[in-house]
Amino acid sequence: MIDTVNDNTEKHRFELEIEGHLAAAYYERSGNVITFEHTEVPAELGGKGVGSSLIGGALDRARAEGLKVVAHCPFVKAWIGKNPAYASCCSRHEGRRWRKGGARQPLTGGNSHCCHPRFWPGRGYASAAHALK
Repeated sequence: MIDTVNDNTEKHRFELEIEGHLAAAYYERSGNVITFEHTEVPAELGGKGVGSSLIGGALDRARAEGLKVVAHCPFVKAWIGKNPAYASCCSRHEGRRWRKGGARQPLTGGNSHCCHPRFWPGRGYASAAHALK
């Protein structure tokens, strides 16, 4: 498995392509802070450690750039909890602020696993009234 994590700054997401499928970790950046909003891993890649490879690579890049990490995504938060070496790059600020509009489209039209129920199939990202900031 090739596990090169790419930072797609235009779409505000880290990407990992495996077996023709794309996994993504969406984020927002503000100054030296990166806030992970949610993670999507296609069902075809479930149980293969793709989410862990994606988040590990994304956090490696954030740490290399000297960014402080805020984990709103439960998957990212749990991953950091299991990998305490990454705790030093985490910000203590975990409060959520909401803004209207600006929701992004899901990668696979709702056929992927996502860490947040708001983005599960049938409740599509595009239909969300608010997006995390």
